[in-house]
Amino acid sequence: MNDEGKAAGVAYIERTNRAAREVRAKVVVLAASALESTRILLNSRSPRFPNGVGNSRGVLGHYLMDHTTLEGGGGKMAALKSSVREPVGRPCGYIIPKYVNTAGPYRNKNFLRGYYFAGDGRQELYGQAFSTPGFGRDFRRKVRESIPYSFGVYAQGECLPRFDNYVALDPEKKDAWGIPALHIHASYGENEHNMAKAMRDHLGEIMDALKLEERNSPRDELNIFGKNIHECGTARMGKDPKTSVLNTYNQAHDVKNVFVTDGACFVTQGCWEPTLTIMAISVRAADYIADEHRKGNL
Repeated sequence: MNDEGKAAGVAYIERTNRAAREVRAKVVVLAASALESTRILLNSRSPRFPNGVGNSRGVLGHYLMDHTTLEGGGGKMAALKSSVREPVGRPCGYIIPKYVNTAGPYRNKNFLRGYYFAGDGRQELYGQAFSTPGFGRDFRRKVRESIPYSFGVYAQGECLPRFDNYVALDPEKKDAWGIPALHIHASYGENEHNMAKAMRDHLGEIMDALKLEERNSPRDELNIFGKNIHECGTARMGKDPKTSVLNTYNQAHDVKNVFVTDGACFVTQGCWEPTLTIMAISVRAADYIADEHRKGNL
């Protein structure tokens, strides 16, 4: 930090020779992915910020989110058996946008927010071959005369932000460069588990309607927290410095020339993948940085 209370630049360790380096900058933008950006902030300690840059109110690291999923639903679509081989064997992927808890008959009072469905249909030529006994010309005829189509489906839902889902510096474990690693404290809550029951019921209704053969039911439990690798939160945006790390333009409340423009800034994540939103937020923050720099505010 410099005498004006701003970040003076970035210190880093060179990967190949482990030499300590520093880069001076008027503005520092973190976009290392949600958890890594937060780890950098937590490790950026000084007399002014003993708990890390941006953590003067103890909010940094909290409100971690990752999407919930129920996977494994599907089966064979008997009505679509064919003797004609598709060129690529996988004619379609699909997404059914979120409709639960949007309006009218799709309201579910047992949980907040919602989920979407996705999956694919494919022609199981090779699977058919492996499961068909035989040899030679007769074997090839049996494989090709009735190639089955399979259908797969899963649901992905929103994880609510909760203060008790958080990351903190591990007091003992360090990375390959000797920098403290993160310890993750996270689990799905009551809302996510209630949502999972509705997901499972809806997946079952879809498979019933398709009259699938050799049906696979989705697993009973949600995937473990973090499986989706869509982590968001931990350096959330907001107007109140008591409950957020960044302002509405991704600018740290505590240090005005530090910005965080990846998934760490999310206040909530919806049920969709976060990448396009991260890109849009980054462009918006870049415009703000350029404008503030021209005004001499950074």
